[in-house]
Amino acid sequence: ICWLMFKQIAFSIICNLDTAQRNLTALQQLGLRVGLDDFATGYWSLNHLTTLPIGCFKIDRTFVQQLESSLISQVIIDTVNSMAGALKFSCELGVSRTK
Repeated sequence: ICWLMFKQIAFSIICNLDTAQRNLTALQQLGLRVGLDDFATGYWSLNHLTTLPIGCFKIDRTFVQQLESSLISQVIIDTVNSMAGALKFSCELGVSRTK
């Protein structure tokens, strides 16, 4: 499976949702799976799970870094993981593979 994660271009996607939806659907039809990077912070919202053709999101590393010390971060990660499972999405915890 080839994943395409969006990070730096989040703002341009949000500002042009109709165009982004068409383009992301075309990428998906080519066999790419589309994911949202740094989910739960920045520009991404729950609404984007219903409007963009995605199948994965990565929880922002700030929640992961606070996992041991913050009950709130623990609950957020558990909740997002549960939501991902219910939606049949893949969910990664804030570790970037490349820069």
